[in-house]
Formats: sequence, structure tokens, C-alpha cells
Amino acid sequence: MTWPEPAGSILVELETRLRDLLGANLYGMYVYGSLAFGCYNPAWSDVDVLVVTRRRMAEGTCAAVVDALRRIGSPTRLEITFLSRANLVPWRHPCLCDLHFSRVAEVRDRLNYDLAAEITNARARGVALVGPPPEDVLPAVPEADFEQSILGDIRWARQHVDDRPGYGVLNGCRVLAYREERTIMSKAEAGSWGARSLPAQFQPLARHAAAVYAGATEQELDREHVGVFLDWVAAELEID
Repeated sequence: MTWPEPAGSILVELETRLRDLLGANLYGMYVYGSLAFGCYNPAWSDVDVLVVTRRRMAEGTCAAVVDALRRIGSPTRLEITFLSRANLVPWRHPCLCDLHFSRVAEVRDRLNYDLAAEITNARARGVALVGPPPEDVLPAVPEADFEQSILGDIRWARQHVDDRPGYGVLNGCRVLAYREERTIMSKAEAGSWGARSLPAQFQPLARHAAAVYAGATEQELDREHVGVFLDWVAAELEID
């Protein structure tokens, strides 16, 4: 599969380094998020990856992996989580990850509530770079765990309206769309859904957020309107 740049170069280097560092312990490597959904924007999209190992990484291997990740592209481009098969089977929520690396965090042995949603997205629309198809390796997450994860994301979005207004609008649309249609959508797809399915007062906001996400406009979203929208979403979803 051909990936847009700079994601393509990052993934090539990432796969090469992880094959070298993990060897036979590397069981699966899966791209999900905007790249897999086909709406990657190099200006701000992360390269989202889940890595599954046969067994937990040794301390020295983990340190070498972190060092390699720091050298691959810009840290703002890569968000990656490492899970051993024992983390995944049997499924437990929140899921324990061996290592999580992103532009804001480098943590080991962390319970991660977001993984219920990320694994569900990867099973639905992810792409295998290494190993069997994602639906053969990643567990089917129970509905209750998935919903707890995505509702937690709405709570987070309401607390970060000032710095992530577009994220809040599009994820609000995505969660509402899932509740109504039980369909896993990208942010871009959710924006289109919101522009036609939300109450009339919020449809222009969804359309605007989708345009910003696509890079079609630089006009900023009205934070106050975003806050009103997310309050309405929380009420619809019965989030306290």
C-alpha cells in the first residue's frame, strides 16, 4: 500500500527498526486512525500504530525501542502503542500497554482507557504492515468498554475546547453517529454526517470543522459555539 508523505517514510523506517529490534517477538503491526481511514493531513495528523508482540519486551529492548522512536521523523508525527498478546487475551478494560509513545508521553506499563476505542477502530478499518489481519489478532472489544472509552473522549474534549475545538466537534459527531448507526467513522466522515444529520443550528459548525480538518479553510472555529455544541452532545449522551 502506498502512504502519503511524510507518513510513508516514517512507516518504512519504523518497520525496519522494529523488525531489527524485536526480531521474532514482533507479531503484528497495524496502522489505524486517519491514515487507514484515508483522511490523513500531513499538517497535523498523527501516524497511529499498534504493535503486538508475542511476549513483553525486556527492559533493555524497551529502552532501545524508545531511543529509535525518538529518532524517527518528528515526535509530533508518531503515536504508537505496544501490546503483548497477554495484554490482549483475555481482554480486560482498561487495557494494559507495555509502552506508549507520542508527542506528549513516553510511558510504560500503563492502563489505557483509550485502547478500547483504538483497537475497535483498528479491527474495523486498520491495515496490517506486519502479521495477520487486525481482526485476527486484535480482540473484539465489548460494546460497553468501547462506549466507555468514546464517552471519556467527549469528557476530554469538553475540557480542551480552547486548544482542540475541531477535534471536539468531529469526535462529538463521530460518537453521535456511532450511537445512531453503529458505524465506525473517520473524523472526516463524521463531519459530513454531522453536516447533514445534526440539528440545523449545529450543521454549519460540523461543516466548518470538517473544512478546517481537510485544510480547506483557515478560518477558526468559534470556541463558544463549540462549547455549546459539546454541552448539547453531553446531554444527548447523558454524560455528567
